[in-house]
Amino acid sequence: MESLPITPKDRENLAQFLGNLVDTSILLRREVHDFLDYCDLMAPKKGEIIADIGQVGEALFFVLEGHGCLMAQMP
Repeated sequence: MESLPITPKDRENLAQFLGNLVDTSILLRREVHDFLDYCDLMAPKKGEIIADIGQVGEALFFVLEGHGCLMAQMP
């Protein structure tokens, strides 16, 4: 998966996106920006697997554009 640099404009857009997801009385804008210091901007290709179902993940993903789905192989 391709890792992209987070520009100041990206940070602002991500902060706004996260602000829409959480109660703003819980996280201050500064805290959201602090959280973004620990984030990576990734650009998966269509059909690329970002995590396996049932496995402990190494990351938390937010889909900012497009969509994702859960798929499982039946035994």
